[in-house]
Amino acid sequence: MGYRLGRFQILEELSPALLGRVYRASDTRGDLTVAINVLAPTLRDQIGRFRFTMSARAAAVFADGVLEVDEISDMPFAVIEYVEGVGPMVDIGRVPWGRRTRG
Repeated sequence: MGYRLGRFQILEELSPALLGRVYRASDTRGDLTVAINVLAPTLRDQIGRFRFTMSARAAAVFADGVLEVDEISDMPFAVIEYVEGVGPMVDIGRVPWGRRTRG
């Protein structure tokens, strides 16, 4: 695709997500492929940004897979572990509240 989001090179769109779109990307600081969940433009008001950020932070606590939550140029996004053949390990907005997988 050729787009960049900070240090991430967007490679392809994977799928729509509950709150936006998910892309496969390469971290230019290392040899790491990640999934990036970007908040949909129609949800980028104050409430949508808050909901996305809080869901991403909750996912980082309650589920393995969320590596980073950030915002660039009014575009909130979450960097998620990517497993070839499986895709992103977490869909922001669908946090597995019923079970905790970390320590």
